[in-house]
Parts: sequence; structure tokens; C-alpha cells
Amino acid sequence: MGLYAPDLRCHGQSRIFSNRSQEDPSCSMQDYAQDLLTSLGETGFYPCWIVGHSMGARVSVAMAMLRPEWVRGLILVDHPVVSPAQGGEFRSRFGKFLKELPEDFSSKDTGLRYLRDHCPDPTSINILSTSLVSSPDGKVHFDFDHQGILRTFEALPSYPYSEQLELFGAQKKPVMVLRGSQSPFWSEEDWDRAREIFESFPSFEFFQIDQAGHAPHHETPEVFLKMLLDFIQRHGPAPHGNNLF
Repeated sequence: MGLYAPDLRCHGQSRIFSNRSQEDPSCSMQDYAQDLLTSLGETGFYPCWIVGHSMGARVSVAMAMLRPEWVRGLILVDHPVVSPAQGGEFRSRFGKFLKELPEDFSSKDTGLRYLRDHCPDPTSINILSTSLVSSPDGKVHFDFDHQGILRTFEALPSYPYSEQLELFGAQKKPVMVLRGSQSPFWSEEDWDRAREIFESFPSFEFFQIDQAGHAPHHETPEVFLKMLLDFIQRHGPAPHGNNLF
């Protein structure tokens, strides 16, 4: 079984705004999907299973719709598959946090305190806290492509995620939809509504992980991995072996 985990644009070292490789780079879900297709095509890493968390779930569906023959199945982790019934309160709060995040802080303690006071997602607090680095001038900043992530976040609603997922489901390929039972991002009400809509597709399966929030692969990795592998094994290997992205 192979595992391929490339940087997405604006993530890791792929910083299109920080590096300014072009004048006004785009951050749509289609851009991300095309990046993945290019990478998979160059490496020959297909057909494969696509695993996407949060925003990555939308990217996974976008890529699957561009090249469905490259996709053995989808595993979508903690991202609502229908628009939130209550207007996406968590998404609004997280977007506000990103927009208002200062460029730098006087110390790491100050930066960590700001995270704890303003970031609405505990998992993001843990991840972002590891990215605090010191500048030569003595100030501290979060070492990620802030502008790129913000532009990406703003582009999320424009992609017709639910509609595209329905089209993929009509192809009868396996789709695992997973939620952390304590997720602040995907309410139980919206989870139940999604199941009512998508469980009519026989290839869709819905799972929750107890004691997990927005990032079950970080919070409960052993349980997450077992559920993922069990699902893949039940649906058989890809033609060239089980490949995970």
C-alpha cells in the first residue's frame, strides 16, 4: 500500500503568496484539484483512494469530478456535505479569526495567548502553536501563507460541493463520510440531515468517532486509521493495489 501526501498550494512550503510566483494567484477548489491531478499524473500514483480533511474534502470531490477514472473511492473527513442549516456559524467565526490574525507578536507567549483567546477550533490552536517562529528583528509570527489560506477560505463556498458529490455518488463508487462526534465545525443536526440526503446512495457510508473533534486523524489516530483501512478493504483493492492519498 502506497501513501502520497503532497503539499497543497498555500500549505507547507507551497506558498504562492509568500513567494509571489505570480501576480494574482488563484485559490479555488478547481485550482487545488488541478494541482493534485498534475502531481498524480507526474508520479503515476493512480488509480487511488483520495482522503480529504475539512477543506481537503472539497478538493477531493473537485479532483474526483475532473478525473473519476483515477479515483477508487473517497474518504471525506469532518466537512459538512450539505450547507449548514444554521448558516455556518463556526465557519464565520473561523474566517473572522483568520482575517484579524496579527502579522506578528512581541513574544511566543503573546501569540499563544492570542490563539487561545480567539481561535474557535482547539485542533487549529494545537497546529498553529507549532508554527510560531522568531524573526531576525525579535518579533514572532505564524510561519504559514496567511494570505493564501485566507484567499482559499473565502473561495470555499463558491464550489458546488454537495451537487458534485451527488454526481460522484451516482457513479456508485465508495464514499466514506466521517465526523468527529464533538466537532465544532459539523453540528449533529447537520450530520443527521446529510445522512438523510446521501444515504440513498448505496455506496455511501457514514461514521462518527467518539471523543474526537474536527480532526479525528490527529486526535484519535489509531481509531481513525482502523476505520479507514477497514472501509478500503471491504471495497476491494484498486487495480494496482490500495493507494492512499
